[in-house]
Amino acid sequence: MMNKILLSLVLMSTVNGCLQSSGRYNLANPTKMNYLPEDLNEISGLDWINDSTLVAVQDEKGFLFFINPERGDVYQKVKFRKDGDYEGVAYAGNTYYVLKSNGTLISVKDKEIKKATFEACKTIEFEGLCFDAVNDRLLVACKVACGKKNRKKVLVYACEINPFKYAKEPVLEIDQDALHKNFKASGIALHPKGNWFLLSSVAKMLAEISPDGKVVATNPLNPFIFHQPEGITFSPGGTLYIANEKGETGPSIMTFDRQ
Repeated sequence: MMNKILLSLVLMSTVNGCLQSSGRYNLANPTKMNYLPEDLNEISGLDWINDSTLVAVQDEKGFLFFINPERGDVYQKVKFRKDGDYEGVAYAGNTYYVLKSNGTLISVKDKEIKKATFEACKTIEFEGLCFDAVNDRLLVACKVACGKKNRKKVLVYACEINPFKYAKEPVLEIDQDALHKNFKASGIALHPKGNWFLLSSVAKMLAEISPDGKVVATNPLNPFIFHQPEGITFSPGGTLYIANEKGETGPSIMTFDRQ
């Protein structure tokens, strides 16, 4: 563990001040970096529940992991489904929503399980999920779109809560080149002030987009810190959390306070 901490300090000092920022966060210098247990080597989704709890999923096991954001320890894990390729998690109205890579959304409340399936295309791949409280819907970020006309587009679809069903058309459509030629979404979160944040592990980039679809900022992420960023969420106060899959130093959650 000491080696992990020393390596992290070296990496942070090496890149400090070298990255762009949206003006809200110093992405070159996390306020805090917490390492996670091996159970979360493949952490793939993250959401904020309250000041003492984050919830996460990983893309192999059907568990919800409850994490203390101050220490990074998992204080509870709950089985919700059999093993599968789970890519995102969102919490809303005492209900947990989990995203599979094929677009299937699973609603978990107590012992009640519901599903919403993405029917428009069978070859699409999703990797990001968050709750849009203003519109009472889930936002689902597409990593790989289907059809030649969409191959160079970044798409976000919506799934209504009631009825639990996908909208037919995407609610956000941006040309990939407006962000990065290799931009493939790995996470999505809504900032408390309204802008959308799309994370790309492949492009090592965090894009900030206004609700009307205009690109506000594109922030390159240093790979020494963001070796495989897969999960992103905000607290209501604007604290940013980004989760990394296992790399040289293991899985982690980074905290960024507003500047």
